[in-house]
Amino acid sequence: MCRNHTSGVWRRALTITAVLVLAGCSSTQPPIDPPVIVPHKPATILGRVVLAKALGIKLPPFSGVTATIEGTSFSAVTDDSGYFTFRNVPVGTYTAHFSKPGYGDVRWVSIVVTDTDGTTVKWYSDYTVAILYKYSDEVVTLRSVSDRLGGGYLIASGDILPDSARPQKEDAVVLYVSHTSDVSAVPGHYSAYYYTTYDDPDGRHIDTAKSTFGYPMDMVSPLGSTFQSGDSVYVVAYGVPYYEGWDYYDPAIKQYVLTAINQTPSPVIGAKVP
Repeated sequence: MCRNHTSGVWRRALTITAVLVLAGCSSTQPPIDPPVIVPHKPATILGRVVLAKALGIKLPPFSGVTATIEGTSFSAVTDDSGYFTFRNVPVGTYTAHFSKPGYGDVRWVSIVVTDTDGTTVKWYSDYTVAILYKYSDEVVTLRSVSDRLGGGYLIASGDILPDSARPQKEDAVVLYVSHTSDVSAVPGHYSAYYYTTYDDPDGRHIDTAKSTFGYPMDMVSPLGSTFQSGDSVYVVAYGVPYYEGWDYYDPAIKQYVLTAINQTPSPVIGAKVP
């Protein structure tokens, strides 16, 4: 009984000591201030759009282009120099859309607007600007798709009706390919595309004297990797301006997009991948 009583005394003493120690520690701690929440400031965005006929051939003035941020009410129209302004844009990730009748639409996907501290953000630079190309008036007729080369290559051949009033080097041809006969230049309706110009270093592709083309398509290259030997493939051709590369990349469908194609496609021709 005495041992139990003594043990209880020690427990009470230790408890009192612990309380005193904790009380002493808490009295020396500075008060903790609540976190300061700084609201994000909206951005003023200055952008620029250029109109063009082909690579390096601009078509000023650059007015009349409608710039919008998809899914929002932000909209502006470019001035003669191609500039537009969005005001009070909240922090977020957006897709910008640029359009003008007679020109191919362009989209800039996943543009991030960060906290700008009220300053103006430029959506352009000396090397980055939205370019809208005028619809091509070059009409292409696809005559045949054959496997004369073998080894996974198909040759698309056809005729071109270029604008005789301008140099042919301003024009190009694009071939869209798909597993299905509804192949077209509409994003999501092609598996790959093949693009060539009149001044391609491998000049056999387009005969400028005869206005014909014969273009090899490597169906088993990384570009056409969705095709295997023996697969059915469908091909359609369009006239396009002489581009630097493409108008934009759409991550939703994982495809590059050309927008200023001639509005009259060639007939669709089917073939077998050799």
